[in-house]
Amino acid sequence: MKTEVNALFAALSFAVCGEDRLDDYAALFSDEEFLQRTAKLAAYHDLAHLLYYSLKEKKIIDKKSGDIYNTAENYIMSAAIRYERLSETTNKVCALFEKNEIPYIPLKGAVLRSLYPEPF
Repeated sequence: MKTEVNALFAALSFAVCGEDRLDDYAALFSDEEFLQRTAKLAAYHDLAHLLYYSLKEKKIIDKKSGDIYNTAENYIMSAAIRYERLSETTNKVCALFEKNEIPYIPLKGAVLRSLYPEPF
């Protein structure tokens, strides 16, 4: 399990910071069981979209990967849709505050998303 955790953190580092340590685990990800264990861990923490995003960007998985690629697309698309919904809601709330002249400061994800390579 320690190897899966390290591989997941390597994928997260690549997705969020652009730090490329993923090559150290590329061969392990070709083992479907290892990938499934790592993906299960990532999904438990709602990070599967970042794992799959990294694997696609590094071309560790591609369309030839079949079901794994489709799973990756589903996780990434779901995260993108969730981001769009959150963004729309945040914009509506901010507009409402401004309309009613209520001082506010957006916090956390609403502000930090712009610092990441991908907002989702």
